[in-house]
Amino acid sequence: MYLITNRHLCDENNYLSVIEDAVSSGVENVILREKDMNDKELTDLYNKIVSKTSYLHDKFNLIINSNINLYKKLNFSGIHLPFEIFVQLVKEGFIFEDNKILGLSLHNTSEINKLEKIIKENNIKVGYITLSHIYETKCKENLKPKGINLLKEGKKSLILKS
Repeated sequence: MYLITNRHLCDENNYLSVIEDAVSSGVENVILREKDMNDKELTDLYNKIVSKTSYLHDKFNLIINSNINLYKKLNFSGIHLPFEIFVQLVKEGFIFEDNKILGLSLHNTSEINKLEKIIKENNIKVGYITLSHIYETKCKENLKPKGINLLKEGKKSLILKS
């Protein structure tokens, strides 16, 4: 199970407690998705989360959303990337570590098919993908949701089969 953070959707006073409660309740992966924060602010937030959840350090993975600099600098368990950034990093020869989680955001079956090809050609281990967005959400208020058919189509793909 994954918790994707957005401090704008959660009372700021309770932000760290929500993360702690989620992990205590069995959430195994927390994606730090605070896109409007700079590296210093994200580093401070990372340190607060690590401090608040230190007694739970072996219970969950803390994954950074999109920030390659902090992924390299701090001890994140993994990184979550938009598909376009992932493709660009592969083209640049970026090395994805097998001991780190790699998660990707995909938005259509064409991207799923491209991902399958990239994985095979480059021997890259992808831990998970997200398909979005299915329903209306405050995170993407001006974008029309794709609906449940995206999940149905995605499930047919080889990459999603276990």
